[in-house]
Amino acid sequence: MNSSIELEYLPDYFCSLIDLPPGRKDCSQQYPQLCITCNITGKFITGEILQDYYSTGHLLCLFMWAITVLVGLLGILNNILIILIFRQMKTYRPFHHLLMVLSGFDLLSCASVLATSTVHVAIYQNWIKKDVVAMYWYFLGTSALILGRTGSTFMAMMITIERFLIIKFPLLARVWFTARKTTLLVYGTLLGIAILNIPRFICYQVEQNRYKEESIASIQKYEHLITATRLHILFYDDMHDAHTKIDFWLPLPILILFNLLSYAHMKEANQQRKKMNVEQKNEIQALNIFLPVVVVLFVTNIVPIIFYVSLVITRNWYRELSIAVGLAIAVNSASNFFIYFYRGSNFRDETKMVLSKWLGYNLIEQREIEKATTNVVVKKTSELPNVGSIIAKVQQVRAPVGVFRFDKV
Repeated sequence: MNSSIELEYLPDYFCSLIDLPPGRKDCSQQYPQLCITCNITGKFITGEILQDYYSTGHLLCLFMWAITVLVGLLGILNNILIILIFRQMKTYRPFHHLLMVLSGFDLLSCASVLATSTVHVAIYQNWIKKDVVAMYWYFLGTSALILGRTGSTFMAMMITIERFLIIKFPLLARVWFTARKTTLLVYGTLLGIAILNIPRFICYQVEQNRYKEESIASIQKYEHLITATRLHILFYDDMHDAHTKIDFWLPLPILILFNLLSYAHMKEANQQRKKMNVEQKNEIQALNIFLPVVVVLFVTNIVPIIFYVSLVITRNWYRELSIAVGLAIAVNSASNFFIYFYRGSNFRDETKMVLSKWLGYNLIEQREIEKATTNVVVKKTSELPNVGSIIAKVQQVRAPVGVFRFDKV
């Protein structure tokens, strides 16, 4: 706190959890010169305060939270399945390695959104104490969720570029995207993702509420607060929040550009499909599978864009939109499995194998039995005498001389 003005700036993360008076400043009743202030105001779109637990805004948040929990649990299962299936595929390619890393970040996103949306609603509804556990739960959960979203978006961008280059330059791509070079590419992308997210972990801290006895109404019930560290000034003021802008805006135009180029080139390549070898056809099929993943990514980014733009313009952190952002991230992270299953025949077959093993049903053995049974039936049928020839011989023996024979017509 700056002792000369006796004003404490609280970070946006925390300010979204409290109701501030007009002016985004709340002062002590005992010492009016001691105040806290925020750059944004946390509020419900419908205008209620946090204590109106059964208001429209609260109920809407509860409804979206329930859906988020269901989608998040489904996403955790789906992404575990994706990783297991790609790991045991007989025809393993570098492309599969990229998809597994993408699923790893989607798995993190689904787990984090469960934690973050739950603690949001728990604080709004006053289900839990505002102690050190709740604050770390909220702070680390939110940071991990943003990390998962960043990783998912940047890996999707990297896969999109890789798919375009492989389709556009098939001969050179064999040299560019070997297993070793693809691994190095993944490490480089992970490094970039880490650099963008480090400020979110080191610029904030959880500390005891030293204003507990000062009768500041908006934070009176909080035993601990989320406050900014000294590094917050460097990354968010001096560097103008550059990491957030790069994280949020850089991947989208690159994804649009390379997906349009990939789609155009795929249409052109499909017209010459007869001239392609098996490997080229497989690469185009892989692109055909992945394009819907990017479409879903764009659609689910509509809500975060609306939230971000409204926050910048109005300086209001709308709590319903915040929960909706988590739901959109969960939908994006949970959807890839269904896309791979519907559009990829090899992935679909491998999925059936994995699920059959989990259910104690050996699908491979059953198929071999069915195949062997079919072969036996076909063999036995082929060994049966020709019934038509037998009837013809009988007619020939029994037919009297001079009788007209239909089989001779």
